Amino acid sequence: MGTVRKRFGGLYWRLTGSYFAVTLLAAIIIEVAITLPASLRDYQQASEPFEVTQILANQEAPLLSPFLRQSAPDAHELQGPLSQINESIAKYLRGQQEPPSLFYLGVVDSQRNVLATDSPCAPASATITEQVHDCTPQDPKQPLKDSFTAPIGAALDGDTRQAHWIAVSSQAILIAVPIYVNGIGKGPIAGALVIITSWQGNIGVTPTPSGSPAVSSSPTSSGFSQFLSIFWGHLQVDGLYFILLASTVGTLTGLLITQNVTRRLRRITQAAEAWSQGEFAVEVRDPTPDEIGQLGQDLNGMADQLHTLLATREELAAVEERNRLARDLHDSIKQNVFATALLVGAARSHLPPDTLPAQTYLAEAEALAEQTRQELTALIRELRPARLADKGLAIVLRDYAEDWSRRMGIAVAIQVQGERGIALDIEEALFRVAQEALANIAHHSQATNVTIHLAWDSAQVRLTIADNGAGFDVAHASGRGVGLASMRERVAAHSGSLHIASAAGATTVEAIIPLHAAEKPAQEQEATP
Repeated sequence: MGTVRKRFGGLYWRLTGSYFAVTLLAAIIIEVAITLPASLRDYQQASEPFEVTQILANQEAPLLSPFLRQSAPDAHELQGPLSQINESIAKYLRGQQEPPSLFYLGVVDSQRNVLATDSPCAPASATITEQVHDCTPQDPKQPLKDSFTAPIGAALDGDTRQAHWIAVSSQAILIAVPIYVNGIGKGPIAGALVIITSWQGNIGVTPTPSGSPAVSSSPTSSGFSQFLSIFWGHLQVDGLYFILLASTVGTLTGLLITQNVTRRLRRITQAAEAWSQGEFAVEVRDPTPDEIGQLGQDLNGMADQLHTLLATREELAAVEERNRLARDLHDSIKQNVFATALLVGAARSHLPPDTLPAQTYLAEAEALAEQTRQELTALIRELRPARLADKGLAIVLRDYAEDWSRRMGIAVAIQVQGERGIALDIEEALFRVAQEALANIAHHSQATNVTIHLAWDSAQVRLTIADNGAGFDVAHASGRGVGLASMRERVAAHSGSLHIASAAGATTVEAIIPLHAAEKPAQEQEATP
């Protein structure tokens, strides 16, 4: 269960679900906005007195078509059909649970002239407006408005609906049904059948703010289920297909976008895992110039800085370990060797002169102890090069060369030009090259003079060591020991180069390191006295 939750709770599925939910919600809102007006219109039409309008349109109005086809319809001939219609409508109204009253029944031509009426409340010579006024029960607080004739005009103008109606007062509604010439509900309109009946308050009619009743354009609470049915009918036609299509497209788009995002984030995660294992050569490859791409570039830079920091810490740890070892050798073994040499010398001074073999052995032991002490001193200096960080390369190299000259009996001249601060590891590399070169001179060259030249210029730092010894074959010696190889490796580690030239009476070792690689950081330069 936890695995399933972890899998489907990741960023990939969250983003995909968000795309699906947003697309579905947007599709539903759009579909409702499109469907709602048509649903309201159909609900308004459906809330009309449907059965009355159906009877008038389909049964009664066609009875008048033959009489209205004549160029001059006879009012007396229309009385018969009107009486029949009156009885039919009255019979229908009496069958209702609360039978309404029929106030007016009349016929008008296409010019709104009254052709005939079957209502005693209206004089035959009056206009349709006057007859409606005379036959409609009125409330003094809600007088009739002239707009009640609008359904008659709509019926005569050829509106496609079967009937048109409006509440003309708080107690009555007016219904107008077009009368077609051919009587089949299509073609030219010859006139309109108009009735006024009482309103039972169940057909969606509400008073307007002005006080005159009008047809309501929104569903009432009693007809809300009918409105939902109409709305669902409209929605089923094409809305569901639109919602399904939009949701599918949105989800597929979300899948593609999310897959791209999670793939790029997965690269960052894999690189971070490699970095945690010390593999800093791995980098995030994302050339896209957006926020994730910028994050990858920033993480690559952070990894480089972390690699440099760890390398620096390792170097510092190695230096600290060499310093500890140098201190231990100096404080214990070297002192013991020195004490041994003193004891041997004291013992030799107390022996009688005639003990020549013992004197010889003790002298050799004293010389061996002194040689061991000198080698320990050189080894300690190799491990801890006279506090380079405190004094700088020029001073430390000068002190070492003077001590070496005194021990080896070889004259040394040192020249320093353009001194400036450089990185500690570069100073140590050059110092080790000088140590190795002087050691080779002491053991192999038979030289009497050595010149050391240390110079900085605008592009590089240069160390040159020259002697007047016997010389050697550089090509033959290059693969026969670790000394020359060690010097080359130290210089090459800092993008530098080592040049060796040798002939009888003149041997030169020159180490060159580019200045950009040798510059000391600002904080290190400030710490240098």
